[in-house]
Amino acid sequence: MTVARDPEVSPHAPDPNRILIAVHGYEPDGWARDACRAVPPGTGVVRLLVVLDVISAPFTSLLPGGRRRYGAALAQWEREEEQRSRPVVDEMVAALPRLPEVIRLASQRSDPARTIAKHAAAWLADVVIVGRDHRSRPMRTLLGTVHERVVRLAPCAVLVTPTAGRAGDRVGVDWRAAVQGGRG
Repeated sequence: MTVARDPEVSPHAPDPNRILIAVHGYEPDGWARDACRAVPPGTGVVRLLVVLDVISAPFTSLLPGGRRRYGAALAQWEREEEQRSRPVVDEMVAALPRLPEVIRLASQRSDPARTIAKHAAAWLADVVIVGRDHRSRPMRTLLGTVHERVVRLAPCAVLVTPTAGRAGDRVGVDWRAAVQGGRG
């Protein structure tokens, strides 16, 4: 059996790069511009993942009124998280060379890093671009930093953008050398 091949397409052509830019909500100001600069023009598919960190405390009331108030409180918290992330998403969509696919997910068990890593694995991302966690030192010590957990849990290369004050020209790094093997 013979398979006809297109002479224009090389049989060894790599799949287009899959770049996942993760917004976890704890990035420093100005990191969106640096994250967009890290995406080289002419790359493959870019997906913007917005993780909404909505606290999900256990529900303990058996009364219908308590259940309604609990649901209303969670819905309000999710709306506030969405409004807080909207300016960053709008800035990134405007700055990226090509229109990205925007996905919004609620974090699982208040763990944005695990949500990012699971989505990167399911989507078969080649690289994840994530911003440094800019919460206070006690919060980072107690809860751990999001970017370090993404580096530890993600099944692919992870590019952590530096804080805006330290970024300089280092963000224009060509990360393709780090992912030469693809999804192997």
